[in-house]
Amino acid sequence: GLKHCIKKLVESLPEGQQVHSIIGIENKADFTDDEWQTYEIIDSFENGNALMFSKNRKLYIEGMKRDSLSAFFDIQNKRFDIFNEEMANSTAEAFAKANNGGKLRFSSYFEKMWQSNITSPDINIEGSLIGFEKLLVLLSSLSEELKKTNRSFAIRHTDAFIKVVKELIGRLRELLYLSTQN
Repeated sequence: GLKHCIKKLVESLPEGQQVHSIIGIENKADFTDDEWQTYEIIDSFENGNALMFSKNRKLYIEGMKRDSLSAFFDIQNKRFDIFNEEMANSTAEAFAKANNGGKLRFSSYFEKMWQSNITSPDINIEGSLIGFEKLLVLLSSLSEELKKTNRSFAIRHTDAFIKVVKELIGRLRELLYLSTQN
């Protein structure tokens, strides 16, 4: 219920609009347990990073659709909590549309950006693994299609990008393993 409403709010909140809390911890006795739990969910949304991460994901996806190489410059220092399947789809589509020079730069920019993001304490490792694995499937499919057309440079750049994605997946799996050991 409420979590679904917050998700809708994140998706539709106009730029610059803020949500403000007016209930203090000293008012907890004035509420039932259910009411206070509801307030805590809202407070967590307001004071957490959910809205920022959502906006950054939207910037990423929109940027990939608009002009992927420019988007990397706009979003390279943004924080992300996940690389999800929607991001994987937009990444694969943008890469496929790029010319050979763009493909070469694309994989380099992508690698630099995500090498740092996947080591962030905010990253959802399991969810990001799903997203990167989806990207790997999409790029592998693109590579197979390119091999039918004998476009050697595009194939080489795609295979290099596949290698980057595989390395990121390996690092995420290592981080997942380490997180289960603690």
